[in-house]
Amino acid sequence: TKCGDCVCDGVLEDATSCPADCVPGGHMHAERCGNARCEADETCALCPGDCGTCYTTCGKFGCEPGETCTSCPGDCGACAAPVCGNASCDAGESCGSCPGDCGACGGTAWGQPAGAISASLQAVSFPVNTSVGFAAGTNGTLLKSTDSGASWTALGSGTAATLRALAFVDAQTGLAAGDGGVLLKTTNGGLSWTALTSGTTAALRALALLDAQTAFAAGDGGVLLKTTNGGASWSALTSGTALALRALRFVDAQTGFAAGDGGVLLKTTNGGTSWAPLTSGTAATLRALAFVDAQTGYAAGDNGTILKTINGGSNWSTLTTAVYGPCTRWPSRSARCTARRWARAAWCCARPTAAPRGRRRARAPARRCWP
Repeated sequence: TKCGDCVCDGVLEDATSCPADCVPGGHMHAERCGNARCEADETCALCPGDCGTCYTTCGKFGCEPGETCTSCPGDCGACAAPVCGNASCDAGESCGSCPGDCGACGGTAWGQPAGAISASLQAVSFPVNTSVGFAAGTNGTLLKSTDSGASWTALGSGTAATLRALAFVDAQTGLAAGDGGVLLKTTNGGLSWTALTSGTTAALRALALLDAQTAFAAGDGGVLLKTTNGGASWSALTSGTALALRALRFVDAQTGFAAGDGGVLLKTTNGGTSWAPLTSGTAATLRALAFVDAQTGYAAGDNGTILKTINGGSNWSTLTTAVYGPCTRWPSRSARCTARRWARAAWCCARPTAAPRGRRRARAPARRCWP
């Protein structure tokens, strides 16, 4: 028999000689665990069922509510799980396991880089390695970083149009595209940009550079453009759709894909001369494409949509994600909450609620969503 083993031996132990194991009457300690009361000898580690009722007692060698390795070093080893999000670096935490406490755990937390501006950024490209990168956005904003994004320097674009796409073949030569059919080119790492004639006024939302001479651009109204002389001239291609195209990806000089609004997916096998529609199986807007090779690729878009193909786009399967889209419709006047289910999560949209005549009207936050 051992006092403290959570077993009350009726012959050798009682509540006086071993209160850790016994209560008056000789009952086992285990009977008290989970009774919603914090007994004198209980800790969260010993009795998780009563953890919420136990006040913080530093030095009890249990992980009590509110305790951290910072506030109570004596109980640090007893805390089986870190308390993520408490602004303290608890035992076992890291920036990877708990981004919310990253700054306290000796890692680099997400923050505003030096030289940041207030423009809305629409595109980013690190063409060669993680050191040199470019970003583009509203009001003709163009930025460059040479230290992996720690700081950014503004570049002169010569336009006030929103720039929505960037593509580079190396750290020196690249294109930027945006609203009003704007196309820009740099050959000196962004120090200067030359305006190109695209031949369209549609917003251009995607770029793909195959080499210094061959490039594609896509955008609103199903616009598809191609250049074979480094952007000096552009020819219009027939996409077969009037929907906006938001992503372009080529796996080689002949085979490429385009994606956009309404789940549209297109494929070319002749260098863009013709494009064939693919069946995506979704109506969600697709905003990004990535391919491992000519057969295996992914498309991603709104409402957490991720599609995968393993046969060059002939078929696409939907992958399950934990990302859900925003509420897009108001509930009816009679129903103040509308449950909408994606996967296994129910979401609700709230709107101002009505009140009986003569009483103050209660309001819920407009267009608020919660799981």
